[in-house]
Amino acid sequence: MIVIPAFNEESTVKEVVSSVPRKIPGSSSVHVLLVDDGSSDNTAREALEGGADKIIRHSRNMGVAAAIKHGIQCALQMGADVICMIDSDGQFLPSEIPLVVAPIVDGTADIVIGSRFSSSRVPRGISYIRHLGNKIIARIMRALTMRSLSDAETGFRAISRPAALGLRLIGYFTFTHDMLLDVAARGLRMKEVPVRVTYLPHRQSRAVKNTFYYSLSFLSIVLLKSIQLFFRSLTGELSHARRRG
Repeated sequence: MIVIPAFNEESTVKEVVSSVPRKIPGSSSVHVLLVDDGSSDNTAREALEGGADKIIRHSRNMGVAAAIKHGIQCALQMGADVICMIDSDGQFLPSEIPLVVAPIVDGTADIVIGSRFSSSRVPRGISYIRHLGNKIIARIMRALTMRSLSDAETGFRAISRPAALGLRLIGYFTFTHDMLLDVAARGLRMKEVPVRVTYLPHRQSRAVKNTFYYSLSFLSIVLLKSIQLFFRSLTGELSHARRRG
C-alpha cells in the first residue's frame, strides 16, 4: 500500500500518483491511498485522475503527521503487509518505491528510511540553512536512537505490517521523528537506502512555513519519547536483575 499525504498539491499529485509502479517484486498487488488533508483546491480530483485507488478526506487541515497516521490506519484495515509513504509534491521519485520497500519484502528490516543524505553529495537545490538543520536534527536523532541515521526528516519511508500495528505515536505535525523514536524504543530493525530528491526553488515545505510549530512539536516528541526510552531501559534492567536474583 502506498500512502500519500497531500495538502493543496493539485499541480503535482496527479503525476506522483500515476508514476507509482503497480508491480513491485515480492508484492502481489499495489494500491495507492491518498489522504487529502483539508485541501482547498482540486487535489483529490487530480489524485483520482492519476489513478488513486482510495481517497481519504479531512474536513480541515490537521497536519502531515495526522494525515500519515490516518493513512496507515486505513492501510492496515485494508490488509496491507507493507506500507510505503511518499510525499505528494514530486520531490521524491515514485519509481524508487521498489528500492525503499525491498528490505521489508526480503525480511531484513522492519522500517526503511529513504535517505537524501546517505552520500557525501548535497542534494541540488537545498538551501544551506535547511541542510544544516537536517544535519543537526539527524545528529540528535542518532544520539537518541543509537542508530546510524543520515536523514531523520525524510518524506519517503516504508514500514512492515507488524511494525505499523505496534506504532504508538504522539505528534500531529511531524511524523518521521516520532516514528523513528518509537521504532528504536521497541528495538525494531531499521535500514536506510539512498534516494534521489529534487528541490524546487518556488516551493517551501510545510515544516519551513510553520517553523515555530514544527520546532515545538519536535522538541515535545523528543522529550516524551526520551522518557519512554529511559523507562524501557530501566524496566529491562529491573527485569534482568530479578531473573538473576
